[in-house]
Amino acid sequence: MGGPFQGMRFGSRAAEGCYLPKLLGCYEHELHPIIARLPRRGYRRVVNIGCAEGYYAVGLARLLPTATVLAFDSTAGARKLCAELAALNGVAERIAIESTAEADAIGRAIDGRP
Repeated sequence: MGGPFQGMRFGSRAAEGCYLPKLLGCYEHELHPIIARLPRRGYRRVVNIGCAEGYYAVGLARLLPTATVLAFDSTAGARKLCAELAALNGVAERIAIESTAEADAIGRAIDGRP
């Protein structure tokens, strides 16, 4: 409803953490000024380790419309929720979701390699 990801459609539940603050847009309020500056930086890639239901992965994909996002979570249920949230918000084609944040996968994401 507010915050840096205002307008993001949010799923019916969070994988972890607080659902209501994410829905309202006040989750981790102390990060909002930092997140607000990200579009001016021109980032092309985002790596989200521990993506849970995709609050940050999807929110940043929406905020940075030319960026690709590599999201990791070791929990299958969280990865499923992240994929659903990405689809719900029309950014699924720019988010890759993997289970293990190994150094090679992160390096490929940063370098833009498949």
